[in-house]
Amino acid sequence: MSTLSSQWQCGICREAFPTEELAVQHSRSKHAERAAKLVRVSATTWRDNRHSLFDREDIEQHHHQTILLPLYPANGPFRFVRRGTQIYLDDESSSLHDPTASPMHTQLAWGPFGPIVASTPTGSSHNWKKRIWIDVGEAGRALQRGDRIKLGCYIIHVRQICLSGHRQVPSYSSVKDAGTIPVRNMQSPCEDSACRICLDSGDSVEDGPMILAPCLCRGGVQHVHLECLRRWLGTRYSVVNRMQGQQQAWSEPVQYAENYTDTIQSQLGRPPSAEDRLRTQHGDVITFAQLAELAGENLQAAFPVQVQALLTEAMDCPVALSFKPPGCEICKTEYPAMYQAKGPDRMSTALLPALPEVEPPFIVLSLPKSQDLERPHGERCVFSPGGTDATLRLGRAREAELLLKDNSVSRIHASISFRRGSFVLMNNNAKFGTTVLPVGPEAVQEEPLSIQAGRTLLRFAMEG
Repeated sequence: MSTLSSQWQCGICREAFPTEELAVQHSRSKHAERAAKLVRVSATTWRDNRHSLFDREDIEQHHHQTILLPLYPANGPFRFVRRGTQIYLDDESSSLHDPTASPMHTQLAWGPFGPIVASTPTGSSHNWKKRIWIDVGEAGRALQRGDRIKLGCYIIHVRQICLSGHRQVPSYSSVKDAGTIPVRNMQSPCEDSACRICLDSGDSVEDGPMILAPCLCRGGVQHVHLECLRRWLGTRYSVVNRMQGQQQAWSEPVQYAENYTDTIQSQLGRPPSAEDRLRTQHGDVITFAQLAELAGENLQAAFPVQVQALLTEAMDCPVALSFKPPGCEICKTEYPAMYQAKGPDRMSTALLPALPEVEPPFIVLSLPKSQDLERPHGERCVFSPGGTDATLRLGRAREAELLLKDNSVSRIHASISFRRGSFVLMNNNAKFGTTVLPVGPEAVQEEPLSIQAGRTLLRFAMEG
């Protein structure tokens, strides 16, 4: 193995140099071909080995190394291993069974258009400690659907990104299909099967058809009326807007099917504003802006132009919706947002009918389950700037719109904003940094590419 010293070093012959100029001159004259690209690799390793984290503030415990690697199609890939705080190049001519060496699952290779950095084959597993993460620099990183964000030890999944279109219900469900999932394809329940909620048997006009519960329950508790399940679920979840100054809560909506004007005018005695609050027949306190969300075009058509302007202004407010999905209290399975009936029509029915629609652009973040009662089935966070420059703050501080209770997460760890047609993730000088799991190889360019592999930060850049 070739050691990367604190001096500048040639990655081919392992010769060390006191200055960068001498190392570059040596690499170009001795080892580089015409098509070769000279790549500078700067490695910083944190001496404290805890949970594969890299502490950016503990500068006194950092160990720095630098190496120059001439890369061209005929050589490489260069793979890296760590022993203690020292980084080595695995040139395949030395022992690969050193018990003190730890693979970094990172390789520098020649791609279709030049040097690239990618995970080694073993680094493509589902073990997060065997993956490389892209460090979010000062310029931020545009997020894509399917990205995984790592804040300290906390991992968040980008579930959906919608940039244009009409108002719609975001993907609140954790299932792969964002729209619907079919209920278990089993035989229809028997006529004498009892609903586990109302204990009545058979289909009912009021409670709907008898279905197999969309969870993992079996036996006598797997049968339930569709409407019984919907009513029960309506009391088991809520959607809260955590955006600063916009705190609201959605609960099961009241169906104002008739006479919207008389209902609101009789309670207010005047045309409503977006901030006015009403008390529904279920006792829920709801703002007029929320009622507009639920009633949609029917409510807007019932009011004159000046009230419609208030509606439009209210709907342009930024939102950071927090939704904790309900689950079965018996088998602890999360319920889907939609129920898809069997048969040729395969009609879909919302199990959670009160989920609010959101105006694009918006992004949906999925948080993992927690061991306590805080997030027994995870959490979904829907952020929409609403035509403003609003920012979604992530951290463990109470004022953060997305609250993450973990000691490895800073108070305001990172933020997400909508800029130039993309949702951009920004690091807020967090102690343990903000990283994103790459979906494929990353190109090495003149601007440094920072890769975190465990407690080591590798910076790759083209040498001019």
